[in-house]
Amino acid sequence: MRRLIAVVAVAFALRVAAVLLIEVDPRAHWGFDMSWYDGVARRLVAGLGYVGFDMAPTAHWPPGYPFLLAAVYWLFGPSLLAAKLANAVLATVTVVLTYRIGCELGRPRVGLVAAALLALFPGDILFSPPIMSEALFAALFCASLWLFLVCSNRANTGSLAWLVFGLLLGAATLVRGTALPMFPAFTLTWLASGTGLRRALWYSLAAAVGLALALLPWIVRNQLSLGSPILIATNGGNAVWIGQSAVATAHENLLPPNPTQEASADRLPNPEREVETDRAKMRAALTSMRTHPGRVVTMMPAKTYMLYKNDRGSYPFIDGGIREILAPERRPWLDALVDGYYFVVLGLALVGTRHFLRREHEAVLLPIIVAWFTLLHAVLFFGLTRFHHTLLPVFSLMAAAELLAWTRRTA
Repeated sequence: MRRLIAVVAVAFALRVAAVLLIEVDPRAHWGFDMSWYDGVARRLVAGLGYVGFDMAPTAHWPPGYPFLLAAVYWLFGPSLLAAKLANAVLATVTVVLTYRIGCELGRPRVGLVAAALLALFPGDILFSPPIMSEALFAALFCASLWLFLVCSNRANTGSLAWLVFGLLLGAATLVRGTALPMFPAFTLTWLASGTGLRRALWYSLAAAVGLALALLPWIVRNQLSLGSPILIATNGGNAVWIGQSAVATAHENLLPPNPTQEASADRLPNPEREVETDRAKMRAALTSMRTHPGRVVTMMPAKTYMLYKNDRGSYPFIDGGIREILAPERRPWLDALVDGYYFVVLGLALVGTRHFLRREHEAVLLPIIVAWFTLLHAVLFFGLTRFHHTLLPVFSLMAAAELLAWTRRTA
């Protein structure tokens, strides 16, 4: 227990240090997603509702992180420091959950080493200063993995427990929509671990009910405020369009869509324009996938490369703050540290996959999650290095198993 406390203390101290050293202010300068999240949260606290910059109801991004920010601002005032410290707390909770996942896999030593790897992970530490959803999403998704294993390891687990698991996965979905299409990965885990088809389907149904209950209030709100039952957010069509349009590349291509797709939407006021634009982009993306299936396949390797090519996903949001504290000639040293640590852990994780492929054991969850997540982005979306941030706890666990296997061989 003392070792775990020490790991947690180090994890929190490093993330607080990053928050205090790296200045990030999305109010002084436009900060991409950060400025949007911060603005919506402040308008929520002011009692204006979930509205965009034009004061029209919006569902442009999932509501989970703005609502967390609003709660922080309500408690501590509109303090960016408080928001960043909340990220540090959430990232530290993820370190604890990584340890608990190892325990549920029957490998507490693996859990402790994995927690230490994640605590020291430079790419994870650098995601505390940005006003971004990564820390919250990683914590919720990691909690979903932990609860899945807890329920799977208890022989008397009933439908209610799986419904709660679905609620937790639904909460993650309301932070990042990619959690929703990850749901089949859990059903595959049940099947791969010998649960049996009937029980796997029953568990999946109970979890699906919980997931639906988590999403239902947001769907009803969207129907009432936007005139459409938006499932998660109106940027879903844009995400698929970027990955599958006629001008799509392997990475985040922000070229505007075909004007013919949005000609009618441009004449509408918000929120109607927002909804119709989302639908137009989704229709165009699905049409492109249907008519050019070969192109979907040929882009997959490049998208996978773009997803994992380095661990600098936080850089676009903290670059200005880094320049203030780090001389240009020292910047390559930071890049080498961030990417070097990441590639060592990733390499160990790939080799360590072998420790999680035992038949009739839920440990297979970890490689299935990685494979399904990768396939999802390679097929539907596009490659962006910050997207793999969610998998850092999983990589740490798989790497820790391989590290401990090496120490046993050399002992």
